[in-house]
Amino acid sequence: MGLPATAALRMLSSTAIVLAASAALAIPAAADSHGTATGAFAFLSDTRTPIAQADGTRFFHEVASISYTGGLAGVVQATDLLVIHSDGSVNGYGIETCRSCTIDGRTGSFKAVFTFHGADTGITGTEKFVSAAGGLAGLHGGGAFDAGPAGNAYSYDYRFMPARPHR
Repeated sequence: MGLPATAALRMLSSTAIVLAASAALAIPAAADSHGTATGAFAFLSDTRTPIAQADGTRFFHEVASISYTGGLAGVVQATDLLVIHSDGSVNGYGIETCRSCTIDGRTGSFKAVFTFHGADTGITGTEKFVSAAGGLAGLHGGGAFDAGPAGNAYSYDYRFMPARPHR
């Protein structure tokens, strides 16, 4: 004894809908890409405004425009607190913002935080990407930079992670 024709069509239609929905959900998420961006940077401008002094230590608000070349390309704006100690050592921290930079062939914007320390002979520091948009959406990572008389260099590990769906 078989199913009536209309019941068989409904069952077939329901099965097709379930199979189509299952296929759509089974599409794999875009794979993340990663690498290391290395290169040089140059200060295009650098303005220091004194904000305080205590026991020979001077505090400055610093605003700089920095050009990156190499694996990271573009011009960033950096704002930081610079501390120059009485012994000549320096340290500080700040935020770097790029409105149109390129990493791994992708162009977009990012914000990064950084810290640094050193002396007149040079500084070393670390940078961490904290947000990104446009073609750089999903950017994570960071790394080290050095600046001194021999030149300015960076090496930033990066990963583009696909956005996770909201639940």
